[in-house]
Amino acid sequence: MRKARVSIRECCEGSPFVPLALCLAAGIASAGLVETYSFAALGTAAAAVICTAGAALARNRTNICFLFGLLAVVLGGLLLRLAERDGYAGEDVRAMVATGELPLSEPILIDGCVLEDGARRGADIVTTVALRGLRRQEAWAACTGKIELHVAALDDPQLPRAEVRAGDRVRAWVSCDRPRNFENPGSGDRVGFLARRGIFLLARARSPRLIEVLPADCGTPWERAAAAVRRWMRERLRDFGTQVDPQQAAVLSSILLGDSTDLGSAVRNDFQNAGTYHVLVVSGLHVSWIAWVLTRLFRMTGMPPSLVPVPATIGIMFYACMVGFQASISRALWMFALVLAGHCVFRRASPANTVFACGFLLLCARPSWLLDIGFQLSFLAVCAIVLMGLPFLQHVVQPLFDPLRHAGDQERLYLQADPWHARGRRLRFSCEMLVEACADRCFSGLGGPGVTACRAAAACGLAAAGMIVVSLAVQTWLEPILAYYFNRLSWVGPAANLAIVPLASLVLAAGMAAEVWAGLAHSASLFRIAGFAASALLAANRWFTDLPGAWQRCPTPAGIWVLAGVILILLWCLLRPLRFWIPCLLVGLELLCLSLVESGILPASRVPFRPADSRGAPISRLPALRIFFLDVGQGDSIGVQFPDGRVWVIDAGGLHPGQPGPPDEDAFDIGEAVVSRFYWSRWVVALDRVILTHPHRDHAGGIPALLRNFPAGRLDYAEGAEDPSRAEILRQARAAGVPVHAAVAGEKCEVAGVSVRVLNPPRGRPFRSINDGSLAIRLEFGRFSALLAGDMEGPAETAAAMPSLLLKVGHHGSRNATLDPFLEQVRPRWAVISVGRKNPFGNPSTETLQRLLRHRARILVTADLGAISFETDGSRYRISSHTLGILEQGVL
Repeated sequence: MRKARVSIRECCEGSPFVPLALCLAAGIASAGLVETYSFAALGTAAAAVICTAGAALARNRTNICFLFGLLAVVLGGLLLRLAERDGYAGEDVRAMVATGELPLSEPILIDGCVLEDGARRGADIVTTVALRGLRRQEAWAACTGKIELHVAALDDPQLPRAEVRAGDRVRAWVSCDRPRNFENPGSGDRVGFLARRGIFLLARARSPRLIEVLPADCGTPWERAAAAVRRWMRERLRDFGTQVDPQQAAVLSSILLGDSTDLGSAVRNDFQNAGTYHVLVVSGLHVSWIAWVLTRLFRMTGMPPSLVPVPATIGIMFYACMVGFQASISRALWMFALVLAGHCVFRRASPANTVFACGFLLLCARPSWLLDIGFQLSFLAVCAIVLMGLPFLQHVVQPLFDPLRHAGDQERLYLQADPWHARGRRLRFSCEMLVEACADRCFSGLGGPGVTACRAAAACGLAAAGMIVVSLAVQTWLEPILAYYFNRLSWVGPAANLAIVPLASLVLAAGMAAEVWAGLAHSASLFRIAGFAASALLAANRWFTDLPGAWQRCPTPAGIWVLAGVILILLWCLLRPLRFWIPCLLVGLELLCLSLVESGILPASRVPFRPADSRGAPISRLPALRIFFLDVGQGDSIGVQFPDGRVWVIDAGGLHPGQPGPPDEDAFDIGEAVVSRFYWSRWVVALDRVILTHPHRDHAGGIPALLRNFPAGRLDYAEGAEDPSRAEILRQARAAGVPVHAAVAGEKCEVAGVSVRVLNPPRGRPFRSINDGSLAIRLEFGRFSALLAGDMEGPAETAAAMPSLLLKVGHHGSRNATLDPFLEQVRPRWAVISVGRKNPFGNPSTETLQRLLRHRARILVTADLGAISFETDGSRYRISSHTLGILEQGVL
């Protein structure tokens, strides 16, 4: 497709909100680089820039005025973000925590309003509460801000049910704490995610008895009505799931209400792998469908056309209030409002200008949304459609099919001179000649039906081509971002969306009709039709996911390259150069490189957009051994990268269960979200060996995710009494074609000059507990040595003790481990403790810390330092922390 070049000024004149939104986004993004500042000085600078722009305009210096105006918008974005981040009153929870008025980790009585219905998450009921006050000594003090409230859902019939709903008022005795990230390279920013929702504290009530609920005592009538309708719809869907099919009900709940609580991890993974997960999120599809239905209904009532958009807008706002003002639904709502405003003043809105005006307004109201993945994906998807899809349709697809759509109409000749109109005229002429030839040779009456068939074929071709173009455009824009955030490449996505999006629209229409019919006729008969449509959606998506080569996991590309790619495509589409295919080709090459690296065809060292710090600066020219102790909370996960690049993973963390019994399959998977992302961030695409020290969940919980995400050369484990967790992991390994091996004390091997020796468990000797049967390993490389003790305690430690410079302290620093006789034999110089902050077990114990200090070991705790890495070439060493950088380096 060939287009005329357009200057930046011309682009801005046609769509003035484009540069405004981009400059505002640049200012908001720059706030992340600003820690110490004077808000008054920045405000004065912004005022000076505005005055300079005004003076330039008065002197007719439009170029200077234009540049200084954009600089003023950049400074405005910076000020907005800083004000949102750091500007809060003394009653805000952040200020009260800083001054000690709201003590952390201590029981405190709070009062607030519930903002969303409580949802079961593991062993807790979780909801969001807007605080109104807290009890301090003998008086109440005003307090503002949001908290995420966790209520222990104890399955005791004698206890009250921990049920809270939106609009309820609660008073509860809770203990509060700040949210915390897993401090590893590649881990997600949960603290930032909660902060963008306005949540800065996590609160926990240990029992439902500690909560008093006043039903429907908060919120406006509008909010209470929206919450009641949402609750009523959820109850109808829950009844349908109980009586017919819970999976169908979960899909309907996700598409209609954006509630994916009951969806299940397997279904989520299928939609993510197929690149169709967006259909399960409330977005512009819902707004468009609801607007179309409401507009038609109000027109049928005889309402004047000029007034029809008003009740339609009110209906959309009510739906947005019901499902929550997420980034995607807010963007669609504002776009609808801007288009409606344009119609009211008899102006046709430019699609690009509307999109960027919407982004500008949303970022002015919520600057932090710029970093929200939902906002990024929603906004860029619409940009792809407006800036790439629509121009391609207008300049290529429509000129090709429009002449044929009017075949036989001598008044529609399409005499434009561009190449695609010429091809369209030739296609029309050929079809008309073919129809005439058939009519002459076969039957004269074929002329009319033949022309009609040509028109229908052209209309179908135009619709199909439009869907293909839009799907490819969206995939081109979003795939690098999806690779960065989710480490997935969905090659089948463009084709899958052609079928899944129409099916999702059918599910949405059927589900809405079923809910309305249930309310009017008190009948659930239409839910079976909606459920059948949901099953068809699941089956179609599963078919695409199961296609060979449909998707693959990939390492994490460098963020700067992803950003540069998005900016390149954006500017290319805005400026309309001659060779439109160039940015698409560059994005395709980037994705192809990621695919080839993941497949092992292309060495990672030859890829230019690999993260700069994925290996770090070497300590010498000699090959180095690297050992990583990951921050996985109350658990263990150790990575060993040998000098030749091979990687062993020893345990993979896993959250400790709050209650006995099997873990919830839909609970947070630390192996997927933390451990796998760490290795993807280092561009590790295969594991030479996975080692399971023992089957406790805080060590084994993430192993299944590693076996799914990485090809593994072998799985080593410690034998012991029958355990269902270990049996399931071994089953999954064998199903994946991974050899399994029961390791015992005395086994030795050498990997790239590193001597590896198994110290525990002994062959055939019974041990007191599963912890004592942990697999312990000693590494030796030059003058460096490390003992990785698993969860060994007491007698098992004594048998496995060998002198080592680095000790991974056993059982997370429990007082029953790392005893004096063991330390006297090991004589460690450094001791690493992998433990969760404020864990319920009190680890690391004071006794263990005192013993380590008596033996002059430097203690390094993952809860304080995040991921800890040791790097050595056998004579030199370097110790680094993810949070503090280099801690120590020198010569062994």
